[in-house]
Amino acid sequence: MQLLLVRHGQPDTRQEGRFVNPPLTERGHWQAARAADRLAREEIAAIVSSPLRRAYDTARPLAERLGLEVEVVDHLAEVDGGGEGTRYISLEALRREGGPRWQNFLDDPVGFLGGDTETFCANVLGAFGRILQRGEAGKVAVFTHGLPINVILAHILGIERLTRFVPHYCSLTRLIGADMQRLTILSVNDTGHFGPDEI
Repeated sequence: MQLLLVRHGQPDTRQEGRFVNPPLTERGHWQAARAADRLAREEIAAIVSSPLRRAYDTARPLAERLGLEVEVVDHLAEVDGGGEGTRYISLEALRREGGPRWQNFLDDPVGFLGGDTETFCANVLGAFGRILQRGEAGKVAVFTHGLPINVILAHILGIERLTRFVPHYCSLTRLIGADMQRLTILSVNDTGHFGPDEI
């Protein structure tokens, strides 16, 4: 089975720091449409998504093009999807800010966002494992977030640090394998569906 991991499009950060599940910006919807144009040429057997709005709304254009339902998988969500008391933080804004807060995120991204690293990683890997166990013929498009993508890549590569990769909005990461022990990375952070000035 091939897993096509798509990070969500650009979220609306105008309410950043509040207890929100932000929608996509206009640009985020445009990015989602471009990703759908690219993925519609693939043999997609199923579409799964994080329950968070920015991921689900990124999946919808592809689902509409292909006439498929979007299956929501809870543990594909970002750390900020944990419910009451959690908050959305734009990692792009945090990176631009730099300084101690950015370093704290790099050192312990899950803890920085209010989660438990061991539990979060186990949940993410469990979700990917269950998708692989279904044994879909063809490709499964997985619409998710930056940290879940980093968790699965770190698992495959056998590295501990979860901040080795910076997936761009609506980038494509390809994995192939029959189960979690045999997953191989085909590509990471592919943005070929955008022009050089559109990323």
